[in-house]
This record gives sequence, C-alpha cells and structure tokens, in this order.
Amino acid sequence: GGGGGGSLVACRSDGQVALIPEAAGGSAMSLPTGLSRLSAVAHSATALALAAPDQLLVVGIAAASSPATVRECPLPPDSAIGALAFDAVLPGLLFAATREGTVHAFNTR
Repeated sequence: GGGGGGSLVACRSDGQVALIPEAAGGSAMSLPTGLSRLSAVAHSATALALAAPDQLLVVGIAAASSPATVRECPLPPDSAIGALAFDAVLPGLLFAATREGTVHAFNTR
C-alpha cells in the first residue's frame, strides 16, 4: 500500500518468512520458502533476497495488498552463497557472493 509504512521481516533458519506491517490495521503474512539452512538475507524497498548455501530466492514484497511473488535465481553448480546485497543506486540489482570469493549479479526486476 501507499501509506508510507514499511514491514518488519522475520526469517527463520528453516526458510519460513514473516512480513509484519508497521502500519496499524495491516495484516501479517507468512511465507514458506522451502529453504533450509538460511545463509544470507538482504532486502530492498520492493524485494527480499534469501539464500541457502546452494539456492537463491527473491521474494517480491512491493504491495502489501497483493501476494508476494517468489522467484528462484539460477546458480552455477557448487555455489555456496555466503552474502547478499542490493545495489544502493539500482535496487533491482542483487549481488550474491560465494564463500569461494565469486560475486554473481542478478537483475531482480
């Protein structure tokens, strides 16, 4: 919605995500992602990125009134994701760093 309020995001290690609106009257949403062993989390104004060591999901959280969209980003074999970050200037650009030192860039739009 357009009320200017954000959402609090809670991520469990089993991949269950809860979005809790800060605005009064908003309803919380729980989203089972299927990820296990959550290794990294990042967020922008419109998306939440969740990584397990071998899997990367982007959850669209733009509008509280519409259901969240979940997309899987393809990773090369044996990619152990250790860190995630959205670009500060281009928030649709997601960087995923592996524990081996490789950085992958994803267009999340």
